Amino acid sequence: TTMVQQAWQKLTEKYQKREEVKVLVEEVDDSGVMVNAYGLKKVIKKEDLSNLRFSYPQKYFAPNMDLTVNILEFDQSQEKIRLSNKGTATDPEKFINKTKDVINTQLSAVIEKIIVKNDYEQGMIIKFDKIEGNGFIPKSKATFSRLVLLDEKYKIGTKINVVPINFDINHASLICGLVDLIDPWADIDKYKTGAIVKGIVREIQEKYITCEIEEGVEGRLSASEISWDIGSNTTDLINSYKVGQNIELKVIDMDTRRKLAILSKKRLVESPIESFFNKNKEGVIDGVIISVDPSHAMVDLGEKKYTGYLPKSEITWLFCDDVLKELKVGDPIKVKLLKINEWHNNITVSSKQTELNRYDEYVCGSQVGNVVKAKVISYHDNCVRVKIFYNGEYCVEGYVHKSEISFILYVDNDNMIQLLRKDSVYSFLVKKYFESAKIVEVSRKAFLRSNI
Repeated sequence: TTMVQQAWQKLTEKYQKREEVKVLVEEVDDSGVMVNAYGLKKVIKKEDLSNLRFSYPQKYFAPNMDLTVNILEFDQSQEKIRLSNKGTATDPEKFINKTKDVINTQLSAVIEKIIVKNDYEQGMIIKFDKIEGNGFIPKSKATFSRLVLLDEKYKIGTKINVVPINFDINHASLICGLVDLIDPWADIDKYKTGAIVKGIVREIQEKYITCEIEEGVEGRLSASEISWDIGSNTTDLINSYKVGQNIELKVIDMDTRRKLAILSKKRLVESPIESFFNKNKEGVIDGVIISVDPSHAMVDLGEKKYTGYLPKSEITWLFCDDVLKELKVGDPIKVKLLKINEWHNNITVSSKQTELNRYDEYVCGSQVGNVVKAKVISYHDNCVRVKIFYNGEYCVEGYVHKSEISFILYVDNDNMIQLLRKDSVYSFLVKKYFESAKIVEVSRKAFLRSNI
């Protein structure tokens, strides 16, 4: 009761002297605001809040906002008081009129304070050089990085150039952005796959490290990309780094959707599989088939350390419909190394490219209908594989379909072995060239008919 009496006494003095009253906003709704005046809670109706016309007070007023108000009506005996914010320093109209001409114009300001809430930086309070009042730069308008600390990048008292972009009526300030702030992802193409970059360790998690290769460009270094040593303990690898440490890294991918660089430490040096590939890529490797499915086979390339991926398109120069019909687990096979598959840690290999095929040279001087000599190499479903004689050797891949072996007999997969014997040489007519497969179709039937 004493507090209420004291509040009314203070309000009486203010009313008699026609002085403004400082109040604190506690609640805001569509009809007005509830304020605290010396401990008394009173409502200021919407029509008394501003000379501006608006439908929702929430647009300009919020809890914990300080207002400077006038007392329009006062009757202590009836405990009646009417407060008004119209025309005062906290009337939104005054702030808007005072600042509307500077929106989207460049201004000079000084950093006054870094705002921190719940241990997170919210932004910076700034004081303008040539206009009254303060401005606020949210952290998102001061840096594109979520990891850079404003109190490390910006010092209190530093002069900066800003552009006001909006009003903050609640705090009687201008929301601003830095003039020279550029999104680093606008020029992200400069970080090509394979680029060597410097990174700063920003966060350390259980299975990966977050680095920044540029302010606002985050990268992820997974534990699996730290060392080629398969036996290394991932926890020890992760814990070997410290926040703030500068490290050299290699870009292996740029995920523009997530705005994340995928980084590697181990790929700065040649991997064991790269060493093996570079040492043997010009030669032929003796391997063993270790698994087979309809689309590909896997090959042990030696000592069970390196694995080859053999797609069906690289098994034979002939069309291969089902690898299961061509290869079996345990079969020895000669292969040529084609390329490293980094994500699968294996090597794409080819068995067909271990055999000489001078198709491109041959077709330049050959025509459909030419007579050729060819040696029988192997038998396949519905056809016989042959090697065409060219420039003194059997070096051009070809095949004859079973329907093109004889014009007298019905030929199937069984009797074509007797009609065209392995390692024997026969005459054929060129029937068709298959550029994509680098193979020539020939006909024994057409040759025999032409010689009747």
